[in-house]
Amino acid sequence: METLDLERIRDGFPGITPAFGEMLLEACLVCLEKQGHESGTVLHVYGDWNVDVELRRVAVSPDSFSPLVNRRKCGMIQDLKLWSVGTLPAC
Repeated sequence: METLDLERIRDGFPGITPAFGEMLLEACLVCLEKQGHESGTVLHVYGDWNVDVELRRVAVSPDSFSPLVNRRKCGMIQDLKLWSVGTLPAC
């Protein structure tokens, strides 16, 4: 099983600057918190590659649930988790 430490996103990756990574991390954490997914939640990813991914994340304070955080950011999680485990081709 793969492990995805969401904190790594804030360091940036090829094609993702640290500033954008920070925004993605916040969006991921708020969305996961709202859906009740704790650290250690296992995601079952299906597609060209099938993989189980265990999420490692920090807790989110209620202050993070601002009106500026919207549902569109949560849609990025799908691409992000596929890319992070190396199953999404690089551009």
